[in-house]
Amino acid sequence: MELEQRIWRRFEEIADSPLLPAEVSSDDYEAREVLGWLGEVRDGLILDAGCGKGRFAKVLAQCGRQVIGLDPVATFLHQAQRQVAGAGWIQGSLTSLPFDTGVFEGALCIDVLQHIPDTRRAVSELSRVTRPGGRLLVIDKNLVGIGYHRVFPNWLYKTVTEWLNRWMYPRDFPFRERWFVPWQLQRLIQDYYAGCEIHYLPGRVRGRSHKVLSPVLRHFSWLSPDVAWKATR
Repeated sequence: MELEQRIWRRFEEIADSPLLPAEVSSDDYEAREVLGWLGEVRDGLILDAGCGKGRFAKVLAQCGRQVIGLDPVATFLHQAQRQVAGAGWIQGSLTSLPFDTGVFEGALCIDVLQHIPDTRRAVSELSRVTRPGGRLLVIDKNLVGIGYHRVFPNWLYKTVTEWLNRWMYPRDFPFRERWFVPWQLQRLIQDYYAGCEIHYLPGRVRGRSHKVLSPVLRHFSWLSPDVAWKATR
């Protein structure tokens, strides 16, 4: 818990960083996954776990979905309350969700698990609060992918940037952001969900990088820089 609290304080320190946007367009590649998987949840609550400033909760709320956003960072929640109508907000930890069992029809967790020390505990809690038959969407970085930054392998870019002390966590910070091997996280999710599919997301690859990488990603989709894990409880 102490490590989690240090991570939360770090997010408070950089809350105004452009790395932590407050808006996302409805045609953004991550937003399309959110609407495609959770937009079909017509009734019942959807949990935005690690909602940040509410960008994806806003996308769902604008489509008439009932959303509860949860985040441990008070600054994020205050901004979300100001900019998003039609959603509820609760401060709390993803590893100890303050909800009863089975209260949500769906849950999303986007660019969040990478910042949680106990991944298994977080997935277990998401499963606990999702009803049987409910849906989970996780989107995070692909450790074995390419294209997070230009045409570099993701693991190499992350490792070098951390070594140069240019990452969001300082080099002496006691935690390193975790990027996932897709099939390893899939197996963990399947310990708590009836099934989990992997969808590879090349959407962030644009411009010159797209010209170079798009032929590669067409044939080797598992090299995409981002991954969506879509699970059913």
